[in-house]
Amino acid sequence: MRKVLCSAAIALQLAAGVASISHYQAEAAVQHRMKRVRSPYFIMTALEKRGIEVIAMRRLAQVYFLHVRDGFGTEALMAVDGRNSEIIGLLVLSLGRGVSPIVTGSRGRHFVDLTYTFGYTVEWTVFESYTVITTEELSVTEEYVEVTYEEYEEVVYEEVEEYAEGDLDEGLPDDAAGDLLVEEEIEAYSEEATFSEDQQTEETTDDEDILTQSDQSADEDTAADMDEDMTDNVVNDVDGADDQAGDDEAIYEEAEDTTEQDDVVEEQVVDEEPDYADDAEDVEEPVEDQFVEDEPVDDEPVIDEEE
Repeated sequence: MRKVLCSAAIALQLAAGVASISHYQAEAAVQHRMKRVRSPYFIMTALEKRGIEVIAMRRLAQVYFLHVRDGFGTEALMAVDGRNSEIIGLLVLSLGRGVSPIVTGSRGRHFVDLTYTFGYTVEWTVFESYTVITTEELSVTEEYVEVTYEEYEEVVYEEVEEYAEGDLDEGLPDDAAGDLLVEEEIEAYSEEATFSEDQQTEETTDDEDILTQSDQSADEDTAADMDEDMTDNVVNDVDGADDQAGDDEAIYEEAEDTTEQDDVVEEQVVDEEPDYADDAEDVEEPVEDQFVEDEPVDDEPVIDEEE
């Protein structure tokens, strides 16, 4: 009974430990996914102070995308990194009356005004697919909010030039901290991207070396097979020539044997011819049959005198 109770107690302790681990893991995962960014309200008010009206706002991971308009009627899609409140891209949608655009690339990679396209940009259809920032979220006056997204969902972009017009929290105490955070993350991403490229290059080089070695091995095997085939062919040709020579020699010998047999037969035939001259001497002259004429017989009956 005591053993049973001890076993039950141990099982309960193990179950409690597993449950606590799962709880802490889930909590850590949630904390890992929660990110601290500038609030939509902060972004909107910072732009309004510069004379830029926010028509609509959406978000993808840590970046806010805003449909904005200035006092001249020029409209654009603006991208703002929520971690450091910096404008990282702008796409001009339409120009106000009498407004001329600034040539793209002529002022560098930083924000000038709504007539200058630069940096990280998205099309209107893409903008509409992002998460909508509701009116309730815009009404939250906190400077920072907690948002949830996975690290792989973070927007990656090229670092823009440091320019006061593009920094919405310029002069605030936590401006430097936000800028440093973004710089560190961008550097980490750049190092990771460089490492991935180098690793991919090494893998590609290794694959090419493997393919080259495989091709060389295949060529060597092919050459070896060809040499072996050629050797076999030569051997077969030699064997065939030897066999043919042997056959010809056998035929020739057989022909010689036949000739000798013919000579023997001829000699035998010649030797067996009768010597008619010698035989003529030995043969006696035939005796001619002498015909003796019989005496005539008298057909008359003989009369006995006594009678």
